[in-house]
Amino acid sequence: MSLAESSYKQRDQVHSRSLADIYVDHFSRGTPEIGDEAEWSLYQELLPQITLEDFSEIAAFLASPENTGLLIVRPEETEGSNDEQLHATALSLLENTNSLAVEPYADETGDIPLLADIPTPGSITAEEHIEAVDARKWTLSNGITVIAKQTDFKDDEVILQAFSPGGHSLVPDEDHASARFAADLVSGSGVGPHDNVALQKLLAGQLVSVTPYIGELFEGFNGSASPDDLETLFQLIWLYATEPRLDESVYTRFLSRLQSVAEFYAAEPDSILYDRVNTILNQGHLRERPLSEELIQELDMARAKAVYDDRFADLGDATFVFVGAFDWDNLRSLSETYLASLPTTGRVEQWADHDIDPPTDLIDEVVRAGAEPRSNTIVVFTGDIEWNSDEALALTAAGEVLDIMLRERVREQLGGTYGVGVNARSTRLPDQEYLVSVIFGSDPNRTDELFQEILAEIELLRAGGEQEYLNRVKEQMRSAREEQLRQNNFWLGQLRSAVQNGDSFADPAGLYARLDALTLEQVVDAAVRYITPDRYIRVVLFPVEDESATDSG
Repeated sequence: MSLAESSYKQRDQVHSRSLADIYVDHFSRGTPEIGDEAEWSLYQELLPQITLEDFSEIAAFLASPENTGLLIVRPEETEGSNDEQLHATALSLLENTNSLAVEPYADETGDIPLLADIPTPGSITAEEHIEAVDARKWTLSNGITVIAKQTDFKDDEVILQAFSPGGHSLVPDEDHASARFAADLVSGSGVGPHDNVALQKLLAGQLVSVTPYIGELFEGFNGSASPDDLETLFQLIWLYATEPRLDESVYTRFLSRLQSVAEFYAAEPDSILYDRVNTILNQGHLRERPLSEELIQELDMARAKAVYDDRFADLGDATFVFVGAFDWDNLRSLSETYLASLPTTGRVEQWADHDIDPPTDLIDEVVRAGAEPRSNTIVVFTGDIEWNSDEALALTAAGEVLDIMLRERVREQLGGTYGVGVNARSTRLPDQEYLVSVIFGSDPNRTDELFQEILAEIELLRAGGEQEYLNRVKEQMRSAREEQLRQNNFWLGQLRSAVQNGDSFADPAGLYARLDALTLEQVVDAAVRYITPDRYIRVVLFPVEDESATDSG
């Protein structure tokens, strides 16, 4: 009912793509479309009429033996394998399930509120209106900063991101594996006196979610809520900060799932490829290792809980960013009650830079995995950059121009790939670096041919490029920014980025003027500096049995 109500409240804010899908579904499949008003009325009329008996009848029908299929997936043929015996055993287990004695579910949750004792409120000690982005900044009595922007993009959405400097960059190497997964373990265990099952029952009917995280440089919370459920969001923040829990049963199941994922990655060709690329990029640094059985063995439940407790012991240097359809008076009151009252110790931290830098050489490697007759190629240009907003824009535009050039040449003219993609980005934390990646799939026998075509297109861009391509890129970036300016997540990212990078707040619509001023010469200069034919990383995936394919290098 909550989801239906939320959909009804936002009926005038549906994206065009969703509307188009509704029309296509209606005219191609005959799916009824009765309109938002009628649909909401039917939910209110019909949903309360569904009884437990109705539900049980449907469950019994769906689980009846007459419409049950059995599919067995097993490893390849091995010595002594007996498919007949395997089938008979599985079928017997399936047939006997209906005769199992199962105890009825007993609800032992009890009538316990989410947060039994409301904390003693703190206060807002300083206020500021940030005119450039039409947001407000509050400094709380315990040092926490709140930045909030009210929007009307979605009537039933408020989103949150909170961050405090440190992350697992401040954790010793021996605890790094435990730190990587600590927040996942805590969020899967429930919070306060409530295990995860009890917590989900308490939150039933509410549109609210809070997830703690510990990243490389920051720890904090991600969250979202309907305006009606905003207090629950604040209570969850309070509990995750002051009463986290880590259940041993959750730890055991989590460990088992991680091991299954690690086994899958170790046998999945594309995962092997990407892991190798990342290992080259970080030069095998201990803190950037891919998921493996060896890494999982370092995970320790007690150390994970200790790391979590330490990271969230003092949020006095944290910033909480809220964007959405909240009421100002309500947000102020909730911030004073649940954020300004969080215990702090006066600890001020800064993340640590562990010098995880890319190599400076040209590296060309082959990875052999899988049996499918296909290749996947990843080419990466990376290194240091003296960052400023104009340089970052020129680099991004150069990547977009190259993306169009490669699509037209490699995919459309040569028919060498179903898809080729270019991604160009620059980062400032923990240090200033750039990365331009080119990824394409192909026939194994055409890998080198297509790579030479890509290098040729890069040279055309570095030699001067074409204004037509830049004009198209500018228009695409303008159109994307117009859409972004009506999205809560975009504004959340802008506010967070400004604080984390120590920037002054700027109107994101200023991109339009910067695009107007961007010249082809600047884009070409960026390509010359950063997309270098004499320094790159190339890793090519070939199938194991394809010995005829030409290895790179």
